[in-house]
Amino acid sequence: IRYVSVFKNRGIQAGASLTHSHSQIVALNVLPNSIVDEFKACYDYRIKKGKCPYCRIIEIEKGSYRRVFENEHAACFTPYASEFPYEIWFFPKRHTPSLTLLTPAEILGMAELLKKALMQLDKLGYPPYNLEVYEDSPHGEFHFHIQVTPRLTYWAGFELETGTVINITPPEMAAQFYRGEI
Repeated sequence: IRYVSVFKNRGIQAGASLTHSHSQIVALNVLPNSIVDEFKACYDYRIKKGKCPYCRIIEIEKGSYRRVFENEHAACFTPYASEFPYEIWFFPKRHTPSLTLLTPAEILGMAELLKKALMQLDKLGYPPYNLEVYEDSPHGEFHFHIQVTPRLTYWAGFELETGTVINITPPEMAAQFYRGEI
């Protein structure tokens, strides 16, 4: 096993094949190219800057208009240049590569933010979404996090041809929505 994917698909548009709520775990004998690219970019940043790029992003976003919620152990924000309307990322504040290394308090902190955000997202009429868990081996350098990508729009010809995504909802506006300001 080279990679384990942990995810949840809610709704047909998000790829759910069963009507009841469920999450899935799939083990692969290869590392997906997207994961290789992300790990390499993180490694290169760490070599050049001496710190985890996600730790730096968390520092920046905690003071930005994209910040959604924060508690003692976790922070969440709508990412700069997000691909999907209302996309939101959740991070433990402490750098850790794996869910298995989080303390019980950190797990509760992450769960609190995830619950608040998903309850707010449901105000859009229970939209379909994907929830992806990104982690490394317990000895790795990658920063564990969770991404929620609502599936409110479809890729059309431009996105399919160019790979360039058009997101009609600015992340700052999505953050205002999650915070209950609009």
